[in-house]
Amino acid sequence: MKSAIGTGARRLPPHHVTIRVPWHDGGWAGTVCAQPLANSSCLILPRIGAGRRDEVETRCAGQRLDQLDRADLPPCVDERVSFMAPFELTRIRESHPYQGFSPETYGHIAPTRFAQPAYSAACVPFRWMLREKVEGNAKDGEIGLAERLKIDWVPDREPDIRNQQGKQVETAWVQERENQLALLDTFFGALRPEESLCFFYAKRTPLSEQSRRVILGVGRILSVGDHTEYAYKGGKRPLRSVLWERNVGHSVRPSFRDGFLFPYREALALAEREGVDPEEFVAFAPHEYFGSYSYGSELLTHDGAVASLVACATTLHRIRGRIDGPWDQAVGWVGKQLNRLWQARGAFPSLGSALSAFGYEWGFQHGSLLAYEIELLRERQGGGDPWAVVDAVMADPAKLGGPTVQLLTPGLRRGWKRLSEERRCLLQLLSRCTISEDQALRFYDATERAEAGLQISDAELLRNPYLLFERDRHSADPIAFGSVDRGLFPDETVRAQFPLAEPSRIEDPSDERRVRALVVDLLEHAAVEGHTLLPRSWVIRRARERALQPPCPLGESVLDACANSFAPMVTRAATRANEPAYQVDRLAECRTIIRRAILRRKRGRQHTGDHDWRGLVDVVIDDQLPVDDPDERALEGRARREKAAALEQLYRSRVCVC
Repeated sequence: MKSAIGTGARRLPPHHVTIRVPWHDGGWAGTVCAQPLANSSCLILPRIGAGRRDEVETRCAGQRLDQLDRADLPPCVDERVSFMAPFELTRIRESHPYQGFSPETYGHIAPTRFAQPAYSAACVPFRWMLREKVEGNAKDGEIGLAERLKIDWVPDREPDIRNQQGKQVETAWVQERENQLALLDTFFGALRPEESLCFFYAKRTPLSEQSRRVILGVGRILSVGDHTEYAYKGGKRPLRSVLWERNVGHSVRPSFRDGFLFPYREALALAEREGVDPEEFVAFAPHEYFGSYSYGSELLTHDGAVASLVACATTLHRIRGRIDGPWDQAVGWVGKQLNRLWQARGAFPSLGSALSAFGYEWGFQHGSLLAYEIELLRERQGGGDPWAVVDAVMADPAKLGGPTVQLLTPGLRRGWKRLSEERRCLLQLLSRCTISEDQALRFYDATERAEAGLQISDAELLRNPYLLFERDRHSADPIAFGSVDRGLFPDETVRAQFPLAEPSRIEDPSDERRVRALVVDLLEHAAVEGHTLLPRSWVIRRARERALQPPCPLGESVLDACANSFAPMVTRAATRANEPAYQVDRLAECRTIIRRAILRRKRGRQHTGDHDWRGLVDVVIDDQLPVDDPDERALEGRARREKAAALEQLYRSRVCVC
């Protein structure tokens, strides 16, 4: 059943959802692991790590969850381990988690039944229940979910929680029913059955040691369940509250006709049999959407879904011909979803962020709300360019209708009318990349740009849009390469309908602007892994493994042809084996600074001064030389003389490595 949108909730445009599940050796089909003690990957989830009982799971290994006694259910049941179960699974929430330390507030809450239908997952959007995320942080300038989305969050509704000693207890989580429903209805209301996709992922698997999220499978959302309120006992109800879980029914079935799971168990078997690296069969969630693959369940934009599907398609192509399965069918399904999602994403996914950046000087903070209303108006008019609709409503707000009209103040509209062509082009360019309001403001507003240290002009950005990524990569919340790349290379239908104007237009997948930005991105990710430079062969291999659409055909010839454009972002270097290599600018600068300092110290005069070095060593050791054994005494004496010589060298030298 589709959940209703409550009165305190906000109606969001369609989104997709990510759903975290633990690793399971039986395909998440509603059983205990076949070899529970061999599965350590699931222990990364705290509730499983704290609650797993090895003796119970060993006794119940391989059994169906719906046939177990309630006392024998493994803790992974609460982590959506049975999302592929072809049967309904009923769980009982015995009590509220806070009932033990605050019975006065929670003692009336009774055991509550929660039924999970076949082929569904009980989603919990933890981030949306965290008060700090809901309220924001004024000290850090962080705007909370409630303010940003205009959700009816009322802090005074939250209970005054006291422990058994009567002392007030602060909780990090939203507790009161109406507040919970306002937030949860907003979250789940963004999921559209038959349209939205669900991406199942794991934090850790036995296929890879990387800390990146692993996509396990993808399907369409078929249903979104309603909320479940706690059961109560007695007549007094000092607090009403709801379970955070809601069932999301999905389309993935064993036939893989409408969605699929990756053959990771088969990949592990192949790796053991043939000695291949199982990681080559892994679909990783996109780097730039790590936050959307966190907090248990989270909303994912159309752009994030496109990036995730491209990663899935890249992996499926590697799987075909290596592991048996309907992978041609899966590739076709992904292609169909990509075609649909590119149209849903459109050419200007960050229209709201761009409008907020423009309206910042006038105190206009509702760009996302205005963009949503403009999209609805555009659909009523049969489509067309959304920026033309922006022009129309700025000229005549009455065309928009509704309360949003009041946000379009005379000053804001006058400012829009006076915009230069270059500034308009920059706004449109920013709106093509999936970026936040803060990121858009950082590049659009001259003052914000200067404070961020971005010494760059509008004209430079328009000539090379990849500078949005290259210049911003040192920020706390940098614009990702993929966000810019998808903005410049959307689906062909979108490109034809809303082409980029010169000088921003890029037609060639191996355009030197794109090649340089990709190399910079590869080097930055390598730096996180501990590589200060990458050999050219590594750059080529990593570029070819990168999930891009269209692919960037990187090779030695392409790198050589683009080499003159690499400066100052990338410098040429060489490995010890004299293979050509590349180093990102900041690390090359670090190398220069360190080399200059070391050489200066090496040429400098040694520190002067004379001390009783051997005496200092003896004081620290604080033990007499052996007396009974002459050989041992001589050996210990020689060791101490060496220590004294080393201590003197460390003191006199201008450079040392410890």
